[in-house]
Amino acid sequence: LIHPIRNQEQCGSCWAFSASEVLSDREAIATGKPSPVLSAEDMVSCDQGDMGCGGGQLPKAWQYLKDTGIVTDACFPYSAGEGKPAPCASSCSDDEAFVRTRAASIFAINGVQNMQKELFTNGPIQVAFMVYSSFMAYKTGVYQKHFWELLPEGGHAVKIVGWGTDGGVDYWRVANSWDT
Repeated sequence: LIHPIRNQEQCGSCWAFSASEVLSDREAIATGKPSPVLSAEDMVSCDQGDMGCGGGQLPKAWQYLKDTGIVTDACFPYSAGEGKPAPCASSCSDDEAFVRTRAASIFAINGVQNMQKELFTNGPIQVAFMVYSSFMAYKTGVYQKHFWELLPEGGHAVKIVGWGTDGGVDYWRVANSWDT
C-alpha cells in the first residue's frame, strides 16, 4: 500500500512530496486498500505557510494537511518541476470532485524506538535531515557522509518506510523524491 517513488524535479518541494506521500500511504494502510496519490502540487501552490519551490517546514506542512487538506494528484497534478508552482486550484483538472483529504491529527515522534513503533503500527513517517554533497551521488547501500564533509548543502525531507541493520550498521529505509 506504499505509493511509488516520485520526482520533485527542479523544485525545492521535498517537504510537500514527503508529507503528501506519508498522508497517502497512511490513508491506504488505515483503510487496508489502495488509495489515490495525493497532490504535492496542492501543497506547493496553496500552502501559504511554506515557500513553494523555495522549501517548507514540516510542522507548517502538517498544519496545512490538518486544517485544509489536499486533493488527489489526478485532480491537481504536479507541474512545478521547472521551479514555478501553478496558481492554487479550486477545481480539478480532471472530472473528479474537488475533495480534500485531511490529516486527522499531527504529532512529533521522538526517539528511534518510538519512530520504529509508529512505522510498524501506522506506516511511513516524514523526517528531515541535513544533506552533504556526497548524498547527491548516492546509489545503493547504507549511506554515510564522508568524515571530511563538515558543512551541509542544505536540508531535505523524505518518507521513512522501514529500518534495518547491515553489517552492524543501523539504517532507515527511505523513499526519496528524486525519481527512482
